[in-house]
Amino acid sequence: PGPQVRALLTARDGTLWVGSQGGPLQYDPVAQRMLEPLPGVPTSAVIALHEDAGGNLWVGASSGLYLRRAGESRFVQLDAAGGYPADATFTFLDDGDDALLLGTDAGLLRYSRGSWTRMGREHGLPFHSVMA
Repeated sequence: PGPQVRALLTARDGTLWVGSQGGPLQYDPVAQRMLEPLPGVPTSAVIALHEDAGGNLWVGASSGLYLRRAGESRFVQLDAAGGYPADATFTFLDDGDDALLLGTDAGLLRYSRGSWTRMGREHGLPFHSVMA
């Protein structure tokens, strides 16, 4: 869906994830076809894709952050009710300490052991949004 692809990720299982304007798509290279969308998959523009060391799939989208835990088929949206402080997620980086850094419209976020730490302009960053 949509005319743009903004992110690509080859997962450990060989599946190619394609981040499109209409959500993430799965391509099965063995069957050479796109797979049906998974439950809970976002339908907004995907900006970034990331698979962490535990095999969890993170989807950064214009509508926030989505997570598919390893071994599960359903995506869940991480939102303000669950403590996620951003509206859009632009980029991911493993920091090597079992933590994940995320560039968002709410600053730089660090996720570790189930909690979020936010760093923004008030912490010395020159801009409110971190896109790379």
